[in-house]
Amino acid sequence: MIIFSGISSHSQWSNDPDLNLQICGASGEQALPKIANLSNGDTYICWFDNRNGSYAVYLQRLNNLGVKQFAAEGLLISGNPQSSSLVDYDMITDDSNNAIITFTDTRSGSEINPFIYKISSNGNFLWGANGITLANDAGTFQANPRLAKTTDNSIVVTWIYGSSPNKISFQKISPGGSKQWGTEPIYLSGTGAENFTYPSLVTSDNGSVIALWSGYTGSFINPGNYKLYTQKFSSAGTSVWKDTVYSLGRVTGFFVPKIFSDGNNGALYVWQDDRYSVNLQSSYVQHYSSSGARLFPVNGSEGSAESGFNKFDAWASYMSSTNETYLVWKQSNSLQSQFAIYGQRFSPSGSRLWTDNAKEFIPYGSNSFIN
Repeated sequence: MIIFSGISSHSQWSNDPDLNLQICGASGEQALPKIANLSNGDTYICWFDNRNGSYAVYLQRLNNLGVKQFAAEGLLISGNPQSSSLVDYDMITDDSNNAIITFTDTRSGSEINPFIYKISSNGNFLWGANGITLANDAGTFQANPRLAKTTDNSIVVTWIYGSSPNKISFQKISPGGSKQWGTEPIYLSGTGAENFTYPSLVTSDNGSVIALWSGYTGSFINPGNYKLYTQKFSSAGTSVWKDTVYSLGRVTGFFVPKIFSDGNNGALYVWQDDRYSVNLQSSYVQHYSSSGARLFPVNGSEGSAESGFNKFDAWASYMSSTNETYLVWKQSNSLQSQFAIYGQRFSPSGSRLWTDNAKEFIPYGSNSFIN
């Protein structure tokens, strides 16, 4: 697994941008890396590793010079039984520079279940050698856990609960490792046959979080009645407000929507859809305040009105000093043989400011800009 720029023979950053820092050189595959920064400039890197024939979870910490602080090939976090088909997982840091890692494995049975670990900057297992079990129903497929740190330094976790139809689950863990929202997680389910999936979170005020998730009916491959929902949960796990972010359908089942903090206890929401039924995806953004006010038009603001192109895999950020939102995405021709990077700047109310056709940052070429 090769990440970042630079390494010398002494395992630290190099001045040569063509010489990368090798995080792990063990045999086998090192897959799905995650990264999280510490307040002192150090960095955690986590990955799945099958050096011993089955996927295990490893962690490395680099100081700000790029020197490894744990064992040369990483610190083993979990060697518990693992599915050969990996799903997504998450890692963040807390206020004490501990690594918070949540992932799934099959230690409890044939179905994957989520677990959460707290690892100190010295490599100590603060929530036990086997972490905390988040799910009580070991016979249910429960995937893709995601994390947010609250203002009281607790951790909120959300994940998919693979029932029929799918639900989503939420749990809050105190700094000491106690479950705060009951021995059973909070479950959210849709109306009738509606499936809920792809939940994610950002931090808000007073120990609260804001969540985003998808809802659809029918097949995952070809979803119907596709919507995006948001809800703010208080520190105690009660609903503060909720709303429908997007309701026009025309989103592929494999797409994962994104949520970003606006740095002011609100949230930015990013997705792509084909609402005009032209077989081309376009990127959109929405902004909600901490109080639940929708700040952009219903069903979001489109990054570019230029026709004939795909605009996908967008990322957003918010400039609090000007109350402006920025959206950057990968753009391609209809054949997806030429790719470019475009961006848009939005007013506080969601109006496009860099012309309706947006701003080109990297011109078209054959590089697909895999993020």
